[in-house]
Amino acid sequence: MRNFELEVFFSKWEFTAEHHMTASDLESLSIADLLALADDEDREGFESLWLGYTE
Repeated sequence: MRNFELEVFFSKWEFTAEHHMTASDLESLSIADLLALADDEDREGFESLWLGYTE
């Protein structure tokens, strides 16, 4: 069976890349950890974000 070339390509960098910008299984964060990275403007935007349905 032939190797899946994309998998071969990514396997070279899977455990050596500092940032995985295209990962579909990114590292989980709590909301508190995420907001700790935000500045005041971003935090305010998150805190006023409406999570209901639109009409």
